[in-house]
Amino acid sequence: MQDLDTLFSQAISQERAARTRKAAAKRPVAPPATVKNLNDPEFWLHSRNVAVLHSETETLIGNFSEQLHTSLPGVKRFLRLDAPASISGTEYVSGNWWLEGTLITKRKSDFVPQNLILDLHLDALGLVSPQARIVAYISPDGGISRVDLSAETQFTPEHDGAAFTFLPANTNILPVLSHPCKLALRKELSL
Repeated sequence: MQDLDTLFSQAISQERAARTRKAAAKRPVAPPATVKNLNDPEFWLHSRNVAVLHSETETLIGNFSEQLHTSLPGVKRFLRLDAPASISGTEYVSGNWWLEGTLITKRKSDFVPQNLILDLHLDALGLVSPQARIVAYISPDGGISRVDLSAETQFTPEHDGAAFTFLPANTNILPVLSHPCKLALRKELSL
């Protein structure tokens, strides 16, 4: 009986070793860190989907796919997601050197928040949400600087109620609001 146990243990051990060798053979072998292998998609593995926020202004920059380099520990990159996706984390970035000339000069705390409930139509995304709770930030000169969702908000496609999209709290929706929705917002704020 002991001989069978020994044979079985050896077979399992050999199988594991073979799987490890096979997996190692499939992984690309990276040459020393070069620009070439940093730009080569074979050296990047998808890690998770994240929301990237600008830390100084608390503005959502967008949703990105976080990718880790296979041969350079600690090296990661973010690729913008075009389609809605499940987000499993948040990353913060700072500064403005990467904004291509757009300068962010004011913090969210420089503005007066106004809590509202409004029917939302995100024209650019084709989504609607009735009676959504939002926070509009009014600048000292009376303009609307941003409009954030107060809580995670459920949206449905404009012409098809069969699907749902959830946007997280503190998402700035001002850039994608429809023109009639922006007018209704200004009316609610008496601007």
